[in-house]
Amino acid sequence: VPPPLPTGSRFLVPLITGRISELKRAAESVESRRESLPPLIFQALTTIWVKETRDLDDPGSVGCNHFIDKLSMYFGEAGDICPRRLFWCLADPATKRVTFETWLNAITLWEKSSAYTRLRIIFDVFDRSQTGYLSRSEVKDLVLAVTKKQRSCMAAIVGSSCDAFLRYCDQELKFQLESYVSFFPNFFVGIDTDMDDKVSIEDLRRFLEVPNDGIPKNQEGPSYNGAIAEVLAKFVLPLDTLYMLRC
Repeated sequence: VPPPLPTGSRFLVPLITGRISELKRAAESVESRRESLPPLIFQALTTIWVKETRDLDDPGSVGCNHFIDKLSMYFGEAGDICPRRLFWCLADPATKRVTFETWLNAITLWEKSSAYTRLRIIFDVFDRSQTGYLSRSEVKDLVLAVTKKQRSCMAAIVGSSCDAFLRYCDQELKFQLESYVSFFPNFFVGIDTDMDDKVSIEDLRRFLEVPNDGIPKNQEGPSYNGAIAEVLAKFVLPLDTLYMLRC
């Protein structure tokens, strides 16, 4: 039985809370009022929420399963590889539900963030212990999540049943990672450059070569949509091994 997921977040929750407070202050002054995303996107997200919650008794908030099935996908890579963890970082600890306001502002933050901030969000979501560091176990969780996402893409490409393929691979992935003597210890040491047996956000940033300012190499501007997807690919276990095992 896996340990319970945290109902808080050292980085993501304060980021969202700060944004909501800023919007409320800005709403008091017409001159300072501005949208962080185009109005049409706000309208589209509102329409999505209304559509996906229309059958709920409380359409102003959603539980974990509904969030995973219907609403996590709008968080890009974070929603793809860790929807359950993302939910518990956003959920109200008392109600164990995510409100529309939190969901909308979290998506806005994700869409407007630099590559470095997106990496910080993903790091925070996988920091189960909320210590500010990733342990070996938490790094394994990240490797498994990214690899599992990659498996679903591969299954779609080869025309295999995605659900069946992932079910088959899930246990094999865990076994392979645990027994991958030549892979994981060396892989972990490669990230943990200061050899303190834990991975900080700076360790991860250096390993993935994401600049502090969030501007990927050979790109202009403060953000690049494909950057996180590309750097996370460094965590994927070898695709050919599992696919050959399946055959």
